[in-house]
Amino acid sequence: MRVHDVREYLPEGPNGIFVLGGFVNELIMCFSALYDLIHAVPATAEFRFTADGFERFLQEITAGDFGEGNCVLKLSKDIRSQFAFYGDDHAKAAEDAAELLKDPSCH
Repeated sequence: MRVHDVREYLPEGPNGIFVLGGFVNELIMCFSALYDLIHAVPATAEFRFTADGFERFLQEITAGDFGEGNCVLKLSKDIRSQFAFYGDDHAKAAEDAAELLKDPSCH
């Protein structure tokens, strides 16, 4: 799946992941600072990102300076209806959506 770093998202563009300019740079700076901290402070040498920790990190960074729509995943078909029956079981819906997204036919 292609990643497009753009100034403005245009729905008529190709399929892929669209991030507004600056978002990728923000991620790189955060991970670079985290990397430097882990290697500079011996007490953090064993730090590991868990899936839950990474999800919380992404939620926090996207709730900050970057508002809604800073990252758009455009697929060739709408898959949301396939997960409506999960209700509040977001973890299971996300797990099954991730499995579905492995299929290149929906990109």
